[in-house]
Amino acid sequence: MAVVRFVRAGLIAASASALAACATVPSAEERLPVAPVTAELAVPDGGEVELRYRLAEPTVALHFAQRTGDYRETAWHPLDPAFRWVAEGDGERLERADGRVFDNVALSVTPRYRSLVKAYGPFSPFSDGSLLVYSGQFHACASLPCDGDGPLPLTIDAPGRAVATPGTRSQSHARFVSEGSGSNVFVGNLAPVAADGFNAIVDPGLPEAMRARLATGLPDAMRRLADAYGPLSTAPDLYVSIDRRAQPDGNVSIQGGTLPNQIFMHFDGEGIDRKLAGPTDWIDWFFAHEAGHLYQQELAGSLLGDDRIAWIHEGGADALAALVFTAEGRDAYVQQRTTEARDACRQGLEQRPLTEAAASAAFDMHYACGMILMLALNRELRGAGSDLHAFDRSFFGSVRSGAPWTAEHWFATAGKLGASDAFIAQARALVGADNTAALAALAQLAPQGATPEGSD
Repeated sequence: MAVVRFVRAGLIAASASALAACATVPSAEERLPVAPVTAELAVPDGGEVELRYRLAEPTVALHFAQRTGDYRETAWHPLDPAFRWVAEGDGERLERADGRVFDNVALSVTPRYRSLVKAYGPFSPFSDGSLLVYSGQFHACASLPCDGDGPLPLTIDAPGRAVATPGTRSQSHARFVSEGSGSNVFVGNLAPVAADGFNAIVDPGLPEAMRARLATGLPDAMRRLADAYGPLSTAPDLYVSIDRRAQPDGNVSIQGGTLPNQIFMHFDGEGIDRKLAGPTDWIDWFFAHEAGHLYQQELAGSLLGDDRIAWIHEGGADALAALVFTAEGRDAYVQQRTTEARDACRQGLEQRPLTEAAASAAFDMHYACGMILMLALNRELRGAGSDLHAFDRSFFGSVRSGAPWTAEHWFATAGKLGASDAFIAQARALVGADNTAALAALAQLAPQGATPEGSD
């Protein structure tokens, strides 16, 4: 990787030479587990990706649990024109127009980034031609019901380049089973560099200012959270990429995310450099939010919870970012973000309750309202001799031990740690189905000038 520095931990430039094959490529006799659906990705060095599904038994449709707007319909092109995409409840399916059964289907897919609601895009290109592939978007079912979490045996062919699946790096070819919400797979010839507790593959085309923020912002956030929760049990993989090509809609997008033992960030679109050239506080917040997700997953021992109650994990991660900034003395920016979150939450609640946010394309309400609630909880618990970190250890730790990831369990945990009945009633109202009551609760939970530490 060319000229990538994590200055404070001594990570300096690494070459962009090919990764040596450090894993044995499966022999022809080795087989992935038998599954109803398997997938193959042929990833050329430039050009279209060919995606092929093979089914153990003929079927009339291939089902996908989550609908992605018009993304698959417009970007996943069946090579056989007899196939078509059809909306199916919350998901979609691929079928033959004549209704006949099939046992395989091939599609051509452009490996460009696409910003999707409540979902990670399947491809995040790097400026040098490398590619991050999110396997979760390829999960499919041969029959209903389909939750998209079933294991998918996946083969990736990328001649002349390294293929890094979770825990394994091989040359030109990889086979693994994508499970649960999936994993990121790196395809390219940038070498990972270990430093600051990460195994990092960072785009050599990132602007210098962005590299400087990455060199300090993310490691600092991780150190602050490690002080509160202890170090992560394993060093996560870090992927940061940029693609300056124009998007079809002319927008720029910035997306970060976490998966088990992975953290990733992608900057996309013509004009993205102008976005990255301004004030940098938001970038550090972005890093701290994603670091917060890593610790939530570490504590819970699993992926994040139900999107219908995403205020728990998305609002919680923003609240952790606020506490990181507060610990660093950056109170003015915390106050700015708190004010923005309060206003955004109020505007959202004027249109709908939080219970309807995920289903009505207003998912950002979970960030705004959730952050307000979590910071209010921190103030409440500090009055009882506790804080949000203690709450996280209790809530996520109990989830790891088998407790449900539910709003009711959240309320019960808050009460156990000292939150008053009045506070819990306000919390219930804020996240409940009556947006008039939620607006009243917001006014109580987010008074003008309130801070994470509770001193107005």
